[in-house]
Amino acid sequence: MNRSLALTALVAATPILLAGCPTPLTWTTPRTIPAGEVNHTVGLEVIRLTNLDDPIEDETETAGLTLDLEAPPVPFLAYLIRFGVSDEIDIGVKVSTSTSFAVDFKFQVVREDVFDLALDPGIQTTVLLLNYLNFPILMGFNLGDIATITLAPRVSYLTSLDEDFGGILLYGGTAGVRLGVTDGFAVIPQVDISRPFDQRAAWILNQVTFGIGFSFGDQPQYGEPAPPEAPVVGNPPAAPPPAAVPAPDGGIPVIQNVPQQ
Repeated sequence: MNRSLALTALVAATPILLAGCPTPLTWTTPRTIPAGEVNHTVGLEVIRLTNLDDPIEDETETAGLTLDLEAPPVPFLAYLIRFGVSDEIDIGVKVSTSTSFAVDFKFQVVREDVFDLALDPGIQTTVLLLNYLNFPILMGFNLGDIATITLAPRVSYLTSLDEDFGGILLYGGTAGVRLGVTDGFAVIPQVDISRPFDQRAAWILNQVTFGIGFSFGDQPQYGEPAPPEAPVVGNPPAAPPPAAVPAPDGGIPVIQNVPQQ
């Protein structure tokens, strides 16, 4: 097998290889959307396998031939819907044309004017029956409704229904920014890196994902809510004086008794 033929085969097989790769972008911030509300995001993800630290070896036709190649980037379309469960919890469901399906459960543990923190565990499965268990920590730096910068370090575990597959531990993370355009629309560009702890798997799993999401519907709420009206403190206003009722036959007017306050 010569190098050009191997490169052609790799390019042709790239969509199949990437069908087993995660699409880790969740296009979310640590701040949850309000309870009972729904958010929709459509986006484009470009996945690239890179940093082939262990070259591909051809042991069948040409002993000793090694190919240090990088799979070309491939774009995928994705859709994500997010439901607000409570003030601290929302749930996202995502499908992608990379044949992956994912669910994440976000729990916000810190909510401040300029900083938010949330845990966002999730699970993702692909058409190749590879399952990714994801454990990211979302850190958000808020610039009001205008923008939120999000950093999300992550540890993931790759497993399969095949008992002989075993499991692979991954590390990586996502960085992005949410740009609030209107009260009901935001643009969210993100980039994600994923690598295995065991570099013997690097020729398959080193991955960089670029993406941009367009978010519609209910959005996270930033800024301080309007304070409630303060209750009236002190004595209630005095009751009006009792009314005089004219007596019959021009007698002396009678003052009606009024219940005491």
